[in-house]
Amino acid sequence: QISPQQFQQVLQVFSPEVLGTNGKVDRRILGTKVFRDPTLMKRLCDISWPRIMELFQQRIDRLVAEDPENPNPLFVVMEAAILIE
Repeated sequence: QISPQQFQQVLQVFSPEVLGTNGKVDRRILGTKVFRDPTLMKRLCDISWPRIMELFQQRIDRLVAEDPENPNPLFVVMEAAILIE
């Protein structure tokens, strides 16, 4: 889920040419740009990771809230291909 603010940031950094015919960001087009240029990859990560972490934290909070009396610790795994480079 991309926020409206992130959507605008992506358009400002990568231009409207990254939009598909449906008006959404076309990941294929965007990917071609960022995988060729490490600077653009960093810009995309700077835009997207705060939102990714926010959504991830919301999911963890929901899981904890579902069973707050559970004595077992919550174990959560986040798969992220480019989290660490």
